[in-house]
Amino acid sequence: LNFQNNNQQYKNVDPAANMVLQNKKNELRVKCKYSFSRSTVVGTDLKQIKQASNDATRAYKENQVTLQYIWMF
Repeated sequence: LNFQNNNQQYKNVDPAANMVLQNKKNELRVKCKYSFSRSTVVGTDLKQIKQASNDATRAYKENQVTLQYIWMF
């Protein structure tokens, strides 16, 4: 389980938006791996990203799911 929180505020005004940008980003990640035998590993990775900003073009939400199957010989 991994959680990251990021707050960012720019010092200068963005000329395109004419405002001082403030971004807040949260990432939550859960990883799990299981070994059935010495040669087979199955894993899954879930990641959720949420970014809020006072500029609407920089705000987004994203969910990612990764599945792994590793076979070693």
